[in-house]
Amino acid sequence: MPFTTSTSASLPTQTIHEPNVGRFLVVVDTLPATLDDVSVAVGSRTVRVEVGGSIGCVHEVEPPSPKMIFGDERRAWYHNGVLTVAVETVHCGRALE
Repeated sequence: MPFTTSTSASLPTQTIHEPNVGRFLVVVDTLPATLDDVSVAVGSRTVRVEVGGSIGCVHEVEPPSPKMIFGDERRAWYHNGVLTVAVETVHCGRALE
């Protein structure tokens, strides 16, 4: 199970790992925030979703396994208050700290 942390208010968040296609999804219900209030940053070990405005919330999600990192294929889309972030997962063969 992936590690998830959040600060401040909590937003409904779902993570989905699709190992057969090497993809990890982070889905966040950001309402009532607007797209202008939302920012996403993806590193090799963390997906960070920050929602500003009146919500003031940060979510950080790590890969589903300590032997995985996030790859270079990344995309995000926002529709009707729901942010979806899709990132490639890459198996490293060894646990990373």
